[in-house]
Amino acid sequence: MMIRVGAALTLLASLFSFATVHAVGETWSPLGSGMDKEVYALAFDSNGNLYVGGSFTTAGGVTANRIAKWDGTSWSALGSGVNDGDVSALAVDDDSGNLYVGGSFTTADGDVTVNHIAKWDGTSWSALSSGVNGGDVYALAFDSSGNLYVGGSFTSAGGVTANRVAKWYGSVWSALESGVGVNDIDIVRALLYDDSGNLYAGGGFTSAGSVSANRIARWGVPLPGILPTTGSSLFCTGESTIISLNLTDVVDLYGYQFVVNYDHSLVSASGAFLNSFFDTTSPHASIPTGWNAVCNEGQCKFAVTKLAPGEPVSGSGAVAQITLTGLSAGTFDLTLSQDILSNRDGRARVHKRSSLPLTVCGYATVSGKVSLQGRSTPINAGTVTLTDLGGVFGPYTTSFDAATGAFTISSIKVMPGGSDYQFDAAHGLYLSNRTTHVLNPLESYPAPSTRLLGGDANNDGTINIYDLSCIGGSFGSTPPVAPATCVSDSTTGNSDVNADGAVNILDLVLSGGNYGLTSP
Repeated sequence: MMIRVGAALTLLASLFSFATVHAVGETWSPLGSGMDKEVYALAFDSNGNLYVGGSFTTAGGVTANRIAKWDGTSWSALGSGVNDGDVSALAVDDDSGNLYVGGSFTTADGDVTVNHIAKWDGTSWSALSSGVNGGDVYALAFDSSGNLYVGGSFTSAGGVTANRVAKWYGSVWSALESGVGVNDIDIVRALLYDDSGNLYAGGGFTSAGSVSANRIARWGVPLPGILPTTGSSLFCTGESTIISLNLTDVVDLYGYQFVVNYDHSLVSASGAFLNSFFDTTSPHASIPTGWNAVCNEGQCKFAVTKLAPGEPVSGSGAVAQITLTGLSAGTFDLTLSQDILSNRDGRARVHKRSSLPLTVCGYATVSGKVSLQGRSTPINAGTVTLTDLGGVFGPYTTSFDAATGAFTISSIKVMPGGSDYQFDAAHGLYLSNRTTHVLNPLESYPAPSTRLLGGDANNDGTINIYDLSCIGGSFGSTPPVAPATCVSDSTTGNSDVNADGAVNILDLVLSGGNYGLTSP
């Protein structure tokens, strides 16, 4: 059972901390000393315990970060609660007793990443896959099968595009068609599921799916579906990803078949049935020849029927998986065809299917040379760092050779169409240098020679009066002695910039000629 608390309770919580009201003629009474900040959501479990969520950090004097339990006499915390955001919605699964919590938080119990929605099983917190992203959670509701509906301002759930409303099957997220609304203010703030299998959503939206719906809409009994999912839609050549084939919302399912289509020029594939939801093992089921999860030439085939006295299956769960291994860089959509879901009477059930976009990344190799101004060789090694400007891969760092300045970085991950990488060459007493290059799969890229400018005697990334003072302070000394001005706030340098064993005009010229320059 879930109760969504609005402005009235917020005001009462502010004035009275927390209170109960009894039948007509009786009076308000507090629940201990209440909370130190506002309450936004309430839910009872089957044992009569009251769960309370909001923005508070204490309940009855007990530290309770935004979530607490009242057992009728005292308050207690749920672990260390949730962090960096408020609790806006609560719902209890009566079958399992698990509490589901939604809001603006991103972590629970201190360090568990949950992204706006989490589960409390009575002893510990856990995430619902990768949670929701693009916004917060404001409403929760269970259906009669124990599936959880989630509403809010988010735009994706578990990596699946889900505009402001989504469904959690216990292990898999799915969207409710295109969701509701079209922009950031179209927030779902209330959800209610009825005994007829309908979900009602209320909020600030004016459309739901493809129809006009002014602030309230109904989502009917969902169609069964075949849903491919993966924990990683991006993987490189030589790497593998596992595709889970899930049946959702099936009713009285007695047999099924489907073909999974993939690009066999980009990936290899191997398939397998999973038997926890729909048992395919003999003597419980029969699999036709050639459809026993075999993968060949871009197709994986799955088909099975129950055998009497086997009973049909209802609900949602994974029935098969495919392991894909990258062969060549590229992109493709994993699709379904020849798909049939049948009841015991041999009647095909209307259902939905979805495709899954996948990307196979490749590798590149970069070689180059770094020279130092004023030195015939680097004398000691510096570093070259490659940073993916798209934020997907890396970074990659290597040392360039102390004698030649040469470097090579191999196995650099790149997108099929190429990735923009930032090259940073660095060496003590010299300003770092930064360039940008596009790297493509299977490419051996000869990076242009990079020359680093010298004179940064205190290694603070800028050549200025402090560097001149550093060099001037030990001018003429052999071996060089670095004065105090060679030390910046966080780094220590040396007045012998060209590393020739003496501090002389050659070192001073390097700083003077590059005066005012800074590292990128």
